[in-house]
Amino acid sequence: MVIEQTLHGYDMGHGLLASSLPNLAPEDQALLFKLSDWTGFHVLNANEEDCYLTAYPLPSKKYYAIAKTWYADEMERSGCVWTHTLLIPIDGISQEFDFRTIIDLFHRPNNKNFSDYNLSIEIEDRKMKSLNKNSVFKNFDFLSIIFLYTFLISKNKGACLKIERSQCELQELILSFLQYLPVEYLQYTSLCTGTDTPRKYENELFSLQFVTGGRAVSIDKDSPWEGKVSEENFNEGIRYIINESLKNDDETPYLIRLFSKDIGSSENKFISVANLLRLLDAAMTHDVHTERPDYNDVLYYIFTAFPKSQDGIIVKDNFLSERVVKLFCSESEFLYDVVTYKGMDKANMALMSFTKRLQNLKDDDISDFYSLVNDVASIEEINDATIEILTYALEQLNQQTINPIIESHWETMFPLISKDKDFILKCYWLDFNNEHFSIFFRSLSLDVADGITKWNELLDKILSVNCATEEEWAAYIVKHADDSVIKILDYANVKDVPQNLLQECKLYVKKCLQWIEHQSSFGINTIRFVSNTIKPSCLEVRQSHPSMWMVYLNSDKEGLDYTYYSFIFSLSFNWHDENSLLFLSHSFDRIYIALSKNIFPQKEWERIEPFTEDRGSIFEWDKCKKLCAGVASYLKSNGFDKDAIDKISSEEKIKKRLRKMW
Repeated sequence: MVIEQTLHGYDMGHGLLASSLPNLAPEDQALLFKLSDWTGFHVLNANEEDCYLTAYPLPSKKYYAIAKTWYADEMERSGCVWTHTLLIPIDGISQEFDFRTIIDLFHRPNNKNFSDYNLSIEIEDRKMKSLNKNSVFKNFDFLSIIFLYTFLISKNKGACLKIERSQCELQELILSFLQYLPVEYLQYTSLCTGTDTPRKYENELFSLQFVTGGRAVSIDKDSPWEGKVSEENFNEGIRYIINESLKNDDETPYLIRLFSKDIGSSENKFISVANLLRLLDAAMTHDVHTERPDYNDVLYYIFTAFPKSQDGIIVKDNFLSERVVKLFCSESEFLYDVVTYKGMDKANMALMSFTKRLQNLKDDDISDFYSLVNDVASIEEINDATIEILTYALEQLNQQTINPIIESHWETMFPLISKDKDFILKCYWLDFNNEHFSIFFRSLSLDVADGITKWNELLDKILSVNCATEEEWAAYIVKHADDSVIKILDYANVKDVPQNLLQECKLYVKKCLQWIEHQSSFGINTIRFVSNTIKPSCLEVRQSHPSMWMVYLNSDKEGLDYTYYSFIFSLSFNWHDENSLLFLSHSFDRIYIALSKNIFPQKEWERIEPFTEDRGSIFEWDKCKKLCAGVASYLKSNGFDKDAIDKISSEEKIKKRLRKMW
């Protein structure tokens, strides 16, 4: 580091005598001139050097000035002083820099030769570390030190203290305070160890100054904070720093300096860092007799102070690193703590290499990984870390391990699996319990259908569960599953099946007829399906042998509607032999009676109307006559004799009308 310097003193008036930086900004020069003049302070002890220190930032914010002022009693004119000021480049303050050692760089001019003050001072920061193993803070009441330290980190102004100690001790005190402040705080900190009346920096009182006159309070006795506050009234992190400062070779200032860029001038950020240092120290020193700190507390202090990913980079790089985390907990515990920290986002996760660490855990200990996933799935409030762990688990775990987690934590897992195309295409969900399968399958978009390969298993599951199926899915399933029509009709013959699946079968008439041909009985579902969807007059049915319909004919059940009878009636006209009479005998009377009571559905009438006959205006309104005329004409034209009438109807009134129509 290169430290610049100036010397002010008397030369036909107070002024600048020498400087290693002649091109200082005018506002910097003006302040240096003002604050290098005598404050009216004299030491009271004749054995003590008559001097004091002043520390303050220059207006340009490039340098922090620390000035030592001696009373120049050798001058003829009273009130003359020598002020040697060290200008420390704020941007150049490194982690190793130690304010407490710069006291050795001051020297009082002893002749008219000021040339030394025109030279920059080049120092090695690593050699500046204080050699004094005893902290000056030990010489003061602990409560007074922590009060003043808190006063400074809150960027307060106007602390005026009585001069009750030697200048040597007071100068060491303010340099020690500077050493324990983040660098950015220097812009807001002004200190003085000796003045007759309170001094001001610009329009405000100095942050902290020791005065001989005015309203000053004692740091040693009868202090205003005595009896009003206790150590517990101060933040744990601040108490930790001051307690550490009392130890020999304390490294805390260098750690504060490490995180100075992250802290800036924020009190909250500084307190958070102080607490992080406290927790780190506790983690490093804990043993069987002490409790290890909770890493959740580390996350709290990090993300309370630095919620955005671009903030607190150095803090996060250190306290989220594996080398620090392992002092607090295992990697799986760390990942769980991250997941349970509300508001965790992807950007902050990237800073901690979250994904890589998750992968490493899986590779190193699959059992720990599985336990982590199971624990994470139990969390009600999810964040980006939750989603990443669970999504990664869906990718990495096999069906036997991931399905129990999914089903045990359905509310958490369902939103993830329903959007995870890779998981969907694995078809692990075919083994979900019936309720979860139905919910999941109904959530699937048809966009994934082209990637599915387990069509047979899907059809089996849907049929066993009787899961409602959209038309588009039904079309895909019937098309892709093996022997789908046969399988669907088999199920439908004994139990309820999704209607869209059943309706899709009607596009495959030949397969439906193949199935019908091999049946020994029909359930009500398949009777209704055949009656509603198979056209009795279609080519495939007309080419079928009537024997294959005998079982269907004999499956008449209570509760069948007129669709069944209109189907049987229409089927009769496919043949011209005794089979026709058999089918007519099963349907004709029922239809006639329903027509006579005006309860035969219009849509069924439209279905059989092609087989009826209109013989003039007298038939226009009488559907029963039309029905009889059509049947009579069909029988007569196909070579049946009148006795056939007795075979197709058991009602005398109906038979009489049929004979009349013959």
